[in-house]
Amino acid sequence: MSLINSPHPFSFNGSGGLYSGPFSFKGSGGLYSGIPANLLLVHPPEGIGLIWSAKSACTTSIIWYFAVAGLLKEAMAYDPWPHKFRMNVLLPSASYRSWKVVNPRKLAWVRVIRDPYKRAVSSFRHVIRYWKSPDLNMARKQLGFDLNLESLSFDLFLSRLKAVDVSRQRGRGRVVEIHGGLEKRFLSDPRDVDVNCDIHILQQVHWLESYIRPTRIINADKEPLLNALLDFRSVPQDVRLDIDTCLSKQLHHFSVRTPNNSDVSKHSFKIAETSSDWPEYSDFLNASTRQKIESIYCADFEAYGDFL
Repeated sequence: MSLINSPHPFSFNGSGGLYSGPFSFKGSGGLYSGIPANLLLVHPPEGIGLIWSAKSACTTSIIWYFAVAGLLKEAMAYDPWPHKFRMNVLLPSASYRSWKVVNPRKLAWVRVIRDPYKRAVSSFRHVIRYWKSPDLNMARKQLGFDLNLESLSFDLFLSRLKAVDVSRQRGRGRVVEIHGGLEKRFLSDPRDVDVNCDIHILQQVHWLESYIRPTRIINADKEPLLNALLDFRSVPQDVRLDIDTCLSKQLHHFSVRTPNNSDVSKHSFKIAETSSDWPEYSDFLNASTRQKIESIYCADFEAYGDFL
């Protein structure tokens, strides 16, 4: 199956441009039904759904999803960075549009999470590393830092992050009962796009988890993620080899951690430092920074406490 030349789906004519859809939204373009694309992927032919979060091993999770969906070779031929295929090809495709109308309660969902403490450190590194990138426009605005910022400490990052509403998610909505024997559907207004939190600092708990219970929750910091995902839904051996090849091309996106054996929470890191050896997670975490993370991401600690 090729998605490259698939027709473009419904487009909501609003400030956000293409709208990936809530379950049911009646806007100026008419009625459009579908599972929101933000941080969710579905594949009804295999009966599965994936809930992922940025800075929570999302690249490995999405590569596994492509493998299960039979899209991995096409995704890698399109671009080595799998998110480009997800955003530019998969989500706008007619095939995915048809998949999104499935009732989410009829899917087996896997939820991939990370330890909130470690994820906060990863988010900090990402924000510094890509500070000058247009992709960080939202994060810069929400954190209140200038584009010309030269360095940043983890402690100051967390202090600014405490003022951000990390619960704001695109596609967030309420559940209503549709009469006439139809299933419950989610309503959401795409005009909320301007008040969303940047996904790299967003809480992990997804609003969909209020209405479905994941079949499997995997903490990528506690168990080998790919093995756990393949236990959830396996792929043929030749596809498994393709996964390994794909993952080998992603190594430059991951940090090489070197123990510093000292508290670096107040050290101001420059952009260049994010491309060299990076301190261990524990070097950023002390009583103060842990307390801030617990306050910022309290919903994650509450939702996933049994898996942390």
